[in-house]
Amino acid sequence: MRHRRLIESLRALPFPLWLAGILLLAYGPFLPWLGFYWDDLPILWIAKTYGPEGLHRYFSTNRPFWGMFYQISMTFLGTMPWQWHLYALFWRWLAGLGVWLTWRQVWPQRSADAAWMVLAFSLYPGFGQQPISIVYSHFFIVLTAFLASLYAMTRAAHSPSYSWGWHLLGLGLSAVNLLSMEYFFLLDLVRPFLLAQTLKTAGAQRWRHVLYHSLPYFVLFTGVALWRAFFFPYQTYNYQPHLLQSLILQPLAVLMPLLGRMLHDILLTSVAAWFQPLTRLAMLPALGPRTLLFTLGVLGAALGLFSWLVRWRWSLGEVGSLRMRWAEARPLLMLGGASLLLAGWPFWLTDLPIRLGFPYDRFTLPFMLGAACVLVGLARLLPAVWGSVVLVITLGLAAAFQTQNAGEYRQDWDTQRAFFWQMAWRIPDLKPGTTLVVQGLPLRHYSDNSLTAPLNWLYAPENRTPQMDYLLIDLDVRRTYLPLQAGILHQPIDLDYLAATFRGTTDQVLVLFYQPPACLRVIDPALEADNLFLPPRLRRVAAQLSTPDLIESQAGPPTLPAFYAPEPVHGWCYYYEHADLARQRQDWEAVVRLAETALALGDYPNDPAERLPFIEGYAHVGDWEHALAQSLEAARVAPTMHGVVCRVWQRLLRETAPSPERDRAYTTLRQEMMCP
Repeated sequence: MRHRRLIESLRALPFPLWLAGILLLAYGPFLPWLGFYWDDLPILWIAKTYGPEGLHRYFSTNRPFWGMFYQISMTFLGTMPWQWHLYALFWRWLAGLGVWLTWRQVWPQRSADAAWMVLAFSLYPGFGQQPISIVYSHFFIVLTAFLASLYAMTRAAHSPSYSWGWHLLGLGLSAVNLLSMEYFFLLDLVRPFLLAQTLKTAGAQRWRHVLYHSLPYFVLFTGVALWRAFFFPYQTYNYQPHLLQSLILQPLAVLMPLLGRMLHDILLTSVAAWFQPLTRLAMLPALGPRTLLFTLGVLGAALGLFSWLVRWRWSLGEVGSLRMRWAEARPLLMLGGASLLLAGWPFWLTDLPIRLGFPYDRFTLPFMLGAACVLVGLARLLPAVWGSVVLVITLGLAAAFQTQNAGEYRQDWDTQRAFFWQMAWRIPDLKPGTTLVVQGLPLRHYSDNSLTAPLNWLYAPENRTPQMDYLLIDLDVRRTYLPLQAGILHQPIDLDYLAATFRGTTDQVLVLFYQPPACLRVIDPALEADNLFLPPRLRRVAAQLSTPDLIESQAGPPTLPAFYAPEPVHGWCYYYEHADLARQRQDWEAVVRLAETALALGDYPNDPAERLPFIEGYAHVGDWEHALAQSLEAARVAPTMHGVVCRVWQRLLRETAPSPERDRAYTTLRQEMMCP
């Protein structure tokens, strides 16, 4: 009896609560440990540093109306990641409710189909950038406005006495979508297909009603399209409509590849995307025990929950013949197909690649609606039991995919936090105008452009002028900076950050190397010009441009933004960074104290070059035995370090007084390593 009452109470829960619970199950396990990613960091820094005016400048050249939403949200949301992740999840939930409300208007007798379609839309594994919370919370604001406008339109079609009130609401929400961004712009043309399913009249009268209800939206769409094409000065500022230009010049040569690409992208986003969780599960063991445990736990819970929902709440029902199943599936497949055909044009016109995986999976967002329709439509084609099995397994895997994906973002955040903490330990302050150069940062969901923002936040928190003090460049990303890549002095380094600009030169460059689990290292060009552990281009730039004296070594420690708290546990890298800083200050006693503490941890360097400051520290305090031991150990781990270690000793011979102990140690070193 108690079990039956529990089932009845669960069955009575309203759909919005079910949707919220399922979203928390899929996206919530890692939420407390997620951070900021990709463009989140620049937007947050600009809002903090330059306020609403800075956000206005940042968005003025691409999506000025969309930027207004950021100006609003930044005023009441702080700089703590968890707040933004909840905010992003809230808007994803509202977008799902927009789909549910609209589909309940279109097919009021098919509540189970609407529920499964919303779950497919909300868990869609083709889009994996939900953890980029600041950016995509605002994407989902626009998507929610579009979906709510569809709901208002369908309500108008069902409510003749209040139709214009609903249409006015729908037109206003449609304008929000059309004016904000281009992602969902062409999806607005799905309205006639939706109205054709909504209206129950037959023949010519039905299509007259479709025209009557969709015409105001088409007029609005046409007006905004003309404004974007001919009056908005920045429509092609970031992306050019290459397809239109090519079609004009070579229509036949372009048309067939275009049709092939359209078919590929539609199949990728509507079919292949649902198989992506299977391929990603193979990566689970490499992601650590927490991600493994959470992902498998969500997979089991989701499969169990969806099986229960199929049985007790959202049963697909038993439909007999294939003809009857086709009648049930056809409107879903037709509407899904129309949505998919409309979704890709912003990217086909601008020749942007649609792929599964960061960063190009952001272009799958407009396909989510059509992909969800197609999935449920295909399930409807199958006998009820098999259709239910397909939905349960597919959506269970999709939920697990989102959890695993969040675990990968969590690891990336930890790596990025370690990068800036180690930078703060090693570099107390920097001379303004410095360009930090790296190559191949082990960060998947960031670019050097992303990291320039926290770099300025760290070292120039009070600078609110339009001139940025610091720039971070990854040689693998900025291949067009040819003088920098070639290591040529006296050349400008400029970057327009939209809200501010950086103006520097190749005369003021500091080279860093970061490949965890090894520590962040400031490259000493006098020692590491031929260190084969460094990438070739980075070695060249370090040898010809890097100036470690740009570090103001006597300054006090900088204060990291609050979202980087807490400070990591003081392990090997903490003591290495402080020892390398003490080496630069020539505080040799401090270097030795830090060396003794670090070596007593039972840990060890993950890069033999991390022993270099300890070699110099021991030598300068006269402990040549330990200096020799650290040198031989570095060479033993990596014979390619012989040249680097030999140059350290050549510098020591110049900087230290002769002694029998020094001579004996150097003689042994020469015998072991063939130093000149």
